[in-house]
Amino acid sequence: MPGSVLLLRQQEGESRLDPYVQFEYVNLKRLAEKLQAVVRYAGLVVTSQRGVEAICQALKLLPADCNAIAEWSKLPVFVVGQATKTITESKLGFSCQGAASGNSENLAARIIEYFVDCDSRHLLFPCSNIKKETLPTLLLEANIPLDCLTVYRTAPHPDIHRSLQTIKNTGVPDLTVFFSPSGVAFALPALQELGILPAHTKCIAIGASTKRALLSSAQQVAGTASEPTPAGVLHVCLQVLATE
Repeated sequence: MPGSVLLLRQQEGESRLDPYVQFEYVNLKRLAEKLQAVVRYAGLVVTSQRGVEAICQALKLLPADCNAIAEWSKLPVFVVGQATKTITESKLGFSCQGAASGNSENLAARIIEYFVDCDSRHLLFPCSNIKKETLPTLLLEANIPLDCLTVYRTAPHPDIHRSLQTIKNTGVPDLTVFFSPSGVAFALPALQELGILPAHTKCIAIGASTKRALLSSAQQVAGTASEPTPAGVLHVCLQVLATE
C-alpha cells in the first residue's frame, strides 16, 4: 500500500533528507602525524564516511612530497558499509574489505581472522567522539591493538526541532528510518516531544546496532534492513507497509 517515509540522515545528492546531526572535525594535525608514520601501523579501520573525510583533510596538511597514500595502499583497510567502501576507494584509492560485515561484531571477526598470526603493530582507527566500544574491546581481547583517535565530534543539529515540526505540519510519515545509534540519540527525543512517536509512525532500523539503540530506548522496531544499503532499506519499508 502507498506510504510516506521519513529518512533521518544527512542530506546527500539531491534526495531530501532531514538533518538531525552535525559534525565538527578535530585532531586533524594529530591524524596527519599518524598517517605520515605509516610504518607504525598494520592497517586502517574506517567505519564511517566522516572518518574518510577526516583522513582526506588530514592528508592536505602533509608535505607535498609525502607518499603516505601510496604506503597506506599497501596495507589492509577495513570498512563497514558499502557507502564507506565507495567513498574510501574513490577519494583515497584504497582497496577495502569488510564492507558487507554490517556491524562492529562482524567487522571485528573479519579483522581477527585476517590477523590470525597477529602483527604486533597497531591498526589506526579514526573515529567519532561517540563511537561504541564494541570494536576496540573485541580486538583487544584478541590481542590486536587499535589506535583510536577522535577525528570528528557528533552533536544534535540546531534545526532538528524546526525540521521535524515542518514534517509534522505537512503530515506525519508512516515510517521513520533511523540510520545510526546517534540518530536514535538525537532525533528520538525531538520526535517524542512533537508527539510523532510512539503513536503515529513506525520505526525502521538500518542495522542491528541501530535496532538495539531503539529497543534500549523502549521503542518498538517494525523492521530492520537485511543489509545497510538503499535496496535493503527499501525492501524492509515495503514489507512493513504491505502489512498495514
